[in-house]
Amino acid sequence: MLTLYKSFLFFILFPLITCLPFSHADSNEQAGDKLLSVQSFERLEEGVEEFVLDNGLRVLFYTRDVAPVFSGVVSVRVGGVNEVLGKTGASHLFEHLAFKGTPEIGTSNYERERELLKELEKLYGKSDFGEALSSEELAMKTSLLDELNRLWRVEEFTNLYRKWGAHGMNATTGKELTNYFTSFPVTSFEFWCWMESERLMRPVARQFFKERDVVIEERRGRYENSPSGKLYEHLLSQAFQRHPYRNPVIGYEGDIRRIQPQDVLDLHKKYYVASNIVVSIVGALSSDQALPIIEKYFGRVLRGPRPEGPTEIEPKQNGEKRFTVIHDAEPSLFIGYKKPVYPDPQDVAISLFLEYAMGSRVSPIFRELVLEKKIASSLGFFEAPSVAYPNLAVIYGEPTASHSNQTLLRAFDKSLRELLQQEVPAEELTIIKRTLMKNAMLGLVSNMGLAKQLAELEQQFGSWRVMFDWYSQMLAATPEEVRSVAQELLTKKTRTVGFLSRKDGNL
Repeated sequence: MLTLYKSFLFFILFPLITCLPFSHADSNEQAGDKLLSVQSFERLEEGVEEFVLDNGLRVLFYTRDVAPVFSGVVSVRVGGVNEVLGKTGASHLFEHLAFKGTPEIGTSNYERERELLKELEKLYGKSDFGEALSSEELAMKTSLLDELNRLWRVEEFTNLYRKWGAHGMNATTGKELTNYFTSFPVTSFEFWCWMESERLMRPVARQFFKERDVVIEERRGRYENSPSGKLYEHLLSQAFQRHPYRNPVIGYEGDIRRIQPQDVLDLHKKYYVASNIVVSIVGALSSDQALPIIEKYFGRVLRGPRPEGPTEIEPKQNGEKRFTVIHDAEPSLFIGYKKPVYPDPQDVAISLFLEYAMGSRVSPIFRELVLEKKIASSLGFFEAPSVAYPNLAVIYGEPTASHSNQTLLRAFDKSLRELLQQEVPAEELTIIKRTLMKNAMLGLVSNMGLAKQLAELEQQFGSWRVMFDWYSQMLAATPEEVRSVAQELLTKKTRTVGFLSRKDGNL
């Protein structure tokens, strides 16, 4: 889970051409590295403090007194899986609005703004659902926008953050989570608590229709006009029949065009409640210093029941699926295998096998297809689309100019079939485990890296401690277990194959 869950864009932009071979070391060095990693994890586990505010909001805290700075993450358990058809993209659109301010931040006259927004929303509501506006209504729409633009101070929220020393301010929306994060000098801690709690509690659908248009263009850039994005979106829609993993987080264009401000505010009301929020802080602050300030501001967030996740159960797949996406681009393919997720022990085993098979330039399948036979120009794997529900292990490849997608698929299947008949070398598996442990620790070196990891694991699995359990499972996995799980999961009957081609025919 933690090793396989690699960024989709990373594999699109840098598909394993930069991977370095695993370095070999004697057993003493390997044992020392393993001990160092385990000890580092133990120190980390001992240092994390947990608090639950009276309203149910959870706080994770880790003091790292290296420089007078901190990183803060506000994680809300809402994303694409919580949306219904017809309103896909609502979570992501709200994330955009969260930077537009509050009743006090972003406007010179909120009472007047609120009146104007009501009138503007009525007009858009008519035109969005096919009713033509009269010339008088069109003129009124222009007049409303002109006055609103004079009232709005839409950059005030971000400008205030910059004024107080914010660094790396951003937000992301995924399948299950929406995260808001930034780093600050410790002297700005109370300011950060105030700003974040304000936008959690009192958002305004300011510039909603402009942001809706921005999201539509964003969707076109990421999916319609992106060969890999288009193929990825089709892969999820084909692989998943019922589970909302099949729907894009950014939303379908038809849904985005019709979604209304009240739809987004209704989503906020349901999901932006204290019991559904985790705040993670890492930096040069003690909990004794920080907790009273956290309680002062985040303690104001409204209580509410923790919303349930999706209940749709994906039916078992009993046959290979294939599809072709036509796009004016070089051919490529995705092969998505259904797989369980943590805490199922098969998650660890399949992660280790794929690292062994194609995780580096010296891995058997990568070496054969890319370096020796030159059938593929790139080859890699990633986990998609997220990790809270059973998902996909996705193989990504591009054939060289003299080969086709079909040739690459046949070569991959042959190479995989032969590899599954062989034992996984114990020495190679030890090296992989050691490398993964090192990489895991490197990912936690920065304040932001640790803060994000803590918040996301707490939200998706109910406890940030799963990182230690997953790696304990990994260290205990045997070559026999790894091979056996790979033989069970990497079968044609549970996979979906997508081809990107300039013309039909799966070329």
